Amino acid sequence: MSDKQAVRLAYKARRAALRAEDCKAWQSLLTQQIISLPEYEQATSLMLYLAMEKEANLDGVITHALGAGKTVYVPVCMNESLIEPARLRNLEEVDKGVLGIRVPKKPWYMETPNHIDLLLVPGLVFDRCGGRMGMGAGYYDRFLASVDTSRYMGVCWSMQVTDALLPMDMYDCYMPKIITELGCIECNKNRKGGIFET
Repeated sequence: MSDKQAVRLAYKARRAALRAEDCKAWQSLLTQQIISLPEYEQATSLMLYLAMEKEANLDGVITHALGAGKTVYVPVCMNESLIEPARLRNLEEVDKGVLGIRVPKKPWYMETPNHIDLLLVPGLVFDRCGGRMGMGAGYYDRFLASVDTSRYMGVCWSMQVTDALLPMDMYDCYMPKIITELGCIECNKNRKGGIFET
């Protein structure tokens, strides 16, 4: 088993073990953290995501953004290697997509990522240098490859942030910031030394 596989399995298990009531309490805290960010306040368009069970949930942020007149997009899987932003007009008009993830009902209105002011990126685990590990399909790494780092940041629960360095590949994207229910982490890009331990 590779280092990445071991880390991914460890954090999948940790997230699966979370209590639903804790996730619900953290969701309101996370919403407040995000909507108070200057980047959020200044954005007129955002790409958020529709969370899976026990994932850092942004439904409250989506509701706030739509109420504030912001344009909201969420990722939809177009094929096995590509996601694209589809406009979400409300949380009720959704269907179940790949892996049971909620997606907007068709027809989809798509946008290019470079025309979106702020993109919030989910992850299974992050390190404090901005290293990110997702579910393993590489969707976001490909999607963010041409997006300026000033336009995106990572989102997760605080228990998904590690002080150790994640095993990263050359094509993996790093986050300039990570937002949790406890606040904003400005990522230190100095990755000298450090070994991830599960």
